[in-house]
Amino acid sequence: MEATESRASWDAGRSWRAAGFAVLASLFVSLAQWQFKDASAAMSLRDPASALASPALWLGGLSYLISLYWTLKAYRWGDISYVLPIVSLCNVWNILLGYFALGEPLTAARLAGTALILAGIAILTR
Repeated sequence: MEATESRASWDAGRSWRAAGFAVLASLFVSLAQWQFKDASAAMSLRDPASALASPALWLGGLSYLISLYWTLKAYRWGDISYVLPIVSLCNVWNILLGYFALGEPLTAARLAGTALILAGIAILTR
């Protein structure tokens, strides 16, 4: 009986660790996308290489690498069917970031989409 309880608590600990790493990964994906949006403002169609001079492009790339690290850590501790829905929280962070930091509109469709994402995560991570 103790071995079964011990195994269950060990699995629960792994799930929490995987979830934490996945949330960190989702935050860094959102940061990367925000930085790429800033970098795109500096980009010219006549001179696409001009974006390479943008610090935002490099910070975005670094943020993506960090998110990859946290995603790999999450996969180490949890199943892909558990981790990937949590990483998709980046879509929720992007909507909130767009509204609060960038002044983008928060429409009914975006709110409904956010609710569906959160419901899907809740269902798939059970």
